[in-house]
Amino acid sequence: MKYILLIFLLLTSCKENNEAKVVIDRFNNKHKYDRLPEEDSNALYCQIHYEWETIRYYYTKDGIEYWMQTLKYF
Repeated sequence: MKYILLIFLLLTSCKENNEAKVVIDRFNNKHKYDRLPEEDSNALYCQIHYEWETIRYYYTKDGIEYWMQTLKYF
């Protein structure tokens, strides 16, 4: 019985699509998130730096530029 429960938990607990989105900031540093920032100011967890970061983006002639700032109180 415990083996059936273990197999069931292993099959149902994993995400099917666990692709991380890589974002490069204005200093050419890589940041990896579960999803892309959709609003002007999002707080997302960076999987490379292991910190919560506020992400802001702005439009330039070269495309979208990202500005990341570490949240100090999390």
